Amino acid sequence: MQQITCSRCKVIKPDSEFRKVKGVTRTGKCIPCLRLYYKEVYQSRKDKHAIACNNWNKNNPEKALASKRKYQKKESTKQKTKIRVKEWRKNNRSAYNAIGSKYRATKLNATPKWLNDIDFERITNAYKLAELQTKLTGMQWHIDHVLPLQGKEVCGLHVPNNLRVIPWLENVKKGNKLIEDRV
Repeated sequence: MQQITCSRCKVIKPDSEFRKVKGVTRTGKCIPCLRLYYKEVYQSRKDKHAIACNNWNKNNPEKALASKRKYQKKESTKQKTKIRVKEWRKNNRSAYNAIGSKYRATKLNATPKWLNDIDFERITNAYKLAELQTKLTGMQWHIDHVLPLQGKEVCGLHVPNNLRVIPWLENVKKGNKLIEDRV
């Protein structure tokens, strides 16, 4: 067995501690030092890589969305996400409750007192329509507030004329933004 000195840690080690390339012992760094080296290189380039990825996603939104959809359709990804979300909710119970409470309070404050029974029936029907669309298409449908309840520019009301049923992806993309062509 051959003994080799690691160029990084300067320790003499057997050649079995070094990475082999096509059966030939590679001189240089031992495997543990090589792992540390790769980790350092990754850490030093992490920010540049993130910026490059963000730029690519902005310049190629269709490809980025297709890639994200493909990744999210994997069953293992769905299970990992469910587990991660469940774990986060468990570990951050107060934050999770605060988010839900804030949304419910906003919705209550955005529901005017002057709504009558017909208006509430129309709101209920919108939610039923979203549920029916989900069952018929097999794709999730959401209720969207055209003028968002918690928007930065403007805050809408929780009234029938401010509701629409749209696919979940469109709703998630929109977020709390006001879409001018819809107003």
